[in-house]
Amino acid sequence: MKTINLKKYYYPICKKDTLVEVPDEVADAIAEESRAEDANDAKQHYHCYSLDASPGMENHFPEQAVSPEDFLMEKETEREQEAARA
Repeated sequence: MKTINLKKYYYPICKKDTLVEVPDEVADAIAEESRAEDANDAKQHYHCYSLDASPGMENHFPEQAVSPEDFLMEKETEREQEAARA
């Protein structure tokens, strides 16, 4: 049996030092998941870009979302063009 500190793994929920004895398998699984989570966080942080970093970086990002007003204006324009053709 291993003793783990819940504050280390569950800080937002458990803010005080709380020591708990758990089976070795559980302690190993918790430690492995914590390492995987930390690695994923580091990977995500590494792959973040700043639009000020280099010219042309904005081409790697999708277009900005169209506002509802712009969407409705486009639809209205399309309808007017179709009516003019008919």
